[in-house]
Amino acid sequence: MKVYNCKNKVTYLIIILFYMCFYSGFVFAQDKAKKAFERAKFEFEAENYDTALLMINKALEVDPENLEYKYYLALIYERTEKFRDAVSVFENLIKTSPEKYSKTYFQIAMIYAKLEENEQAMSYLKKAKKIDPKNASIYFNEGILFLKLMNYQEAIPLFEKAKQVDHNFSQIATFHIGLAYQRQKKYKMAKKLFKEAIEYAPETSIAKDCKQIISNIKGEKTGGRPWSIITSLSFQYDDNVYLDALEAADIRRYTGAASRDKSDFCTNFNFMGSYRLLKFNMWEAGFSYTNTQFIYNDLGDNNLIGNIGSIYTTFDRNPVWLKLHYEFSYYFATSDLEDKLRMNSIESILVLREKALFRTEIRALYQDMEFLDDTPDTYHVTIGITQFIPI
Repeated sequence: MKVYNCKNKVTYLIIILFYMCFYSGFVFAQDKAKKAFERAKFEFEAENYDTALLMINKALEVDPENLEYKYYLALIYERTEKFRDAVSVFENLIKTSPEKYSKTYFQIAMIYAKLEENEQAMSYLKKAKKIDPKNASIYFNEGILFLKLMNYQEAIPLFEKAKQVDHNFSQIATFHIGLAYQRQKKYKMAKKLFKEAIEYAPETSIAKDCKQIISNIKGEKTGGRPWSIITSLSFQYDDNVYLDALEAADIRRYTGAASRDKSDFCTNFNFMGSYRLLKFNMWEAGFSYTNTQFIYNDLGDNNLIGNIGSIYTTFDRNPVWLKLHYEFSYYFATSDLEDKLRMNSIESILVLREKALFRTEIRALYQDMEFLDDTPDTYHVTIGITQFIPI
C-alpha cells in the first residue's frame, strides 16, 4: 500500500503560496514603479520638474537599479540646474552600461559648457565624437567653445564639419563662421558669410541677426581703425586749491606740506593720440602720446603742462587678459614753465574672467619720480587685487 507523506505536501504548498504572494507583490511593486515613471515623464514634458523629481524618486525606491529611471533623474537634475548631480548620474550610467549610455558624453559636455568649465567640456566632446562621429551637434558645440575662447582657427573648421555632416546646420554654422571672421576684424569675409547665411532661409531669426550685423559692420570698420585722437576741455572752480602743482593735478598724492587756503578757476585741456602697431590673434601692441595742461587764472605757480609718451602690449585669451604698459612723463610747472618732474612708470594689469560675470583684477604699478627742483626724488609702488561681483 502506497503511503503519502502529508508533511511534505504541506511544505510544498506553503512554498508555492509564499512564491505566489512574493511574485504578485513584486509584480504589483513593479507596476507601481512603472506608473510613477510614466507620471514623471509626463510632468517632465510639462516642465513641472518638482513633481517629476518626486515621481522618479518613487520609481527608484522600488527599482533602484533601473537605468532608464536613472537617466530621467539625470535629465531632471539638468533642467533644474543641479548640474553636479546630473553629471554624477550620467557618469554612473556610462560606467554601468557604456554601449547604451555613451550618448550621455555629449550631455555631460554641454553641462560643463554651461558651467564654463571649458577644458572638461572639450574632453567630453572628444569622447562623444569617437562614439558618434556623424553627430553634427558635437562639432557645432565644440566650435562654439573655441569661439568663446577666441580660438578662431580651431572654431571655423568645426563649424564647416557640422555643415558637412548635417545640412540642417548650414545656416547656423555659416552664421557662426561669419562671427569668427568679424571678431578677427576680417569684415569683407564676414559680410560675405552673413549674406550666405541669409540665403539659406531669409525669414528666420538668424537671417534677421545677419542683416543687423551687416548694417553694423560699417561702423565697426571705422571703430577698428588703428589710430585714435581724443581731446577734451574743461573748466572748474576750486575753493581749496592744493598749492602744489603736482598735487593739485593729482599726479602725486597729497603730502600735507602745501597749504590749501586759496581758491581759483582752472582750465584743463587734454589731447591724446594713439596708434595700434600690431594686432595678431590674441596679441596687440601700440603707443600713445598725451599732452595735459592745467592753467589757473591767478595761481600761476600751480600751472602745469605734461607730455606723456607710452607703449603697451596686451594679451587676450579667455579667461585671461593681460596688459603691460610703460610710460615716460615730463612736466613743466609755474607760469614760467620751469622743469618740474621726470617720471618713469611700469604697470601690469592681469584680469581673470570667471563664470557668471565674476572678474578678478590684479594691478601692479611702479613709478620712479625724478624731481627737477629741490624736491627729493622718490618712487611709488602699488599692488592691488579687486574682485568684481555682479549683483
